[in-house]
Amino acid sequence: MSKRKGHKDFVTVVSSIDAGALLEVIDSHKQDDIIEVLKQQPIEIREKVEEVSIDMWGGFPKVVKEVFPNAKIVIDRFHA
Repeated sequence: MSKRKGHKDFVTVVSSIDAGALLEVIDSHKQDDIIEVLKQQPIEIREKVEEVSIDMWGGFPKVVKEVFPNAKIVIDRFHA
């Protein structure tokens, strides 16, 4: 089966810039899948997240608002 030009299989990478650590690789780029995986962390941890850097994919703001209620959203420098 051929894929459309420019279509790729995506994963979602979650890392801590402060710790310089890879936290999670989610084998999906779908909102519901990402939310499900990230919500496995206790809300007490998720509420401490202050900032989330994302690319310009339209689904990420919803994910951030639902999973990290206190975080500011920042567009990463490679996509600004």
